[in-house]
Amino acid sequence: MNNGPASSQIINYGDENMINGHYAETYTLVAFILSLLSIIFLFLGGFGIILAIPGVILANNALIKTRSQLGHPDHNMAKAALIISWITIGLSILAILGFILVFLLLGGLGVIL
Repeated sequence: MNNGPASSQIINYGDENMINGHYAETYTLVAFILSLLSIIFLFLGGFGIILAIPGVILANNALIKTRSQLGHPDHNMAKAALIISWITIGLSILAILGFILVFLLLGGLGVIL
């Protein structure tokens, strides 16, 4: 008498590459650090976008890996890194557009810097 589940009843949760609780390695911590540094450098020097773009790339790659494995411990940190990096990119674009607008307005008024 067989007490185990039938082969049709076995449910596979997560990625088949996950064996014995080992999760795929990601660069989530690097992405998170880059995103935090990018927001700091945005307000200190205005060049946070330089760090935010690699942060988005690394966080997106980490999210692809963590979504395929149920319960991956880096999933939430990768989401946070992605959100912070996109916010930094958005604020950087707004700042650049603001500088262009101020420059055009000052140029239109004939003010020489």
